[in-house]
Amino acid sequence: MRDWHVAEPADELDGAVRSCVAGLLPLPGDEPVAPEDSEVERVLLQMKNLYPWLSASSLRATVAASEFKGAFDYRHDSEDHHGLESPGPTFARDSVERDVSERDIAARRGILTHRVLQYLDFRTAVDAQGVASELQRMIAGGVLTVAERDLLVEDAIAWFVTTPLAEAIRRAGPAYRRELRFVTTEPLTFFDLTATAPEGDRVLVRGIVDGILPLGEGVEIVDFKTDAVSAAELTARCDFYRPQMALYSRAVERLWRRSVRRCWLVFLTARMVIELAQPPRIGPR
Repeated sequence: MRDWHVAEPADELDGAVRSCVAGLLPLPGDEPVAPEDSEVERVLLQMKNLYPWLSASSLRATVAASEFKGAFDYRHDSEDHHGLESPGPTFARDSVERDVSERDIAARRGILTHRVLQYLDFRTAVDAQGVASELQRMIAGGVLTVAERDLLVEDAIAWFVTTPLAEAIRRAGPAYRRELRFVTTEPLTFFDLTATAPEGDRVLVRGIVDGILPLGEGVEIVDFKTDAVSAAELTARCDFYRPQMALYSRAVERLWRRSVRRCWLVFLTARMVIELAQPPRIGPR
């Protein structure tokens, strides 16, 4: 490589031509032009190969169901955070540290809340005293630590066990399924109606359904949310979660071979249970 070198232009005209070529500029007007050659045109046409599935290449091959809120956010996999949104950018150092700390605490609280609801015995937890007893049982069994219990919003769980939905879960007994993990596939057009792809191309979808409640010939989906939202913000937040619930509904119907009659969004912070009477239907069936 030491012997490699770029030859100096033979003359001023040669240098000008090289500069035009290097800058992708038009050649000098007196530069000789090759005659028309059909073979050259044929080769150039063959080089213009437009990939027909370009739009499909912008979609991921695998996605967590909780990520899909109408548009992807690739900054984090929210499956472990149960829908917690990442905050907007901040610039002051102390503000960033405070925001990160608060976000981490909120995420940890959400994970612990879902763990408690996974192991909670609804037959015992009928009121605040029953919830306290159940939490103590979990601590004794190693499911929860004392420090983790302090992170929980115990009042929110105590509120939920008194709701009609909790009573329905109580009546269902062992038939109520919790933390159902699933892996399924969806057509690319479910995520992007403009995507074109070879027939059979699918997106792998994984997810965790908090609860499945049998109801006659159908089932109901229960999804717990720990978002810090007010009652006034619930309508917008329900719309935010509709695409996620659509994926859950489609997966559950395939696995259980039963129709999903309704979805329940349980907002623990706002102390509200929202019924999606008609399960969301987004994209092709």
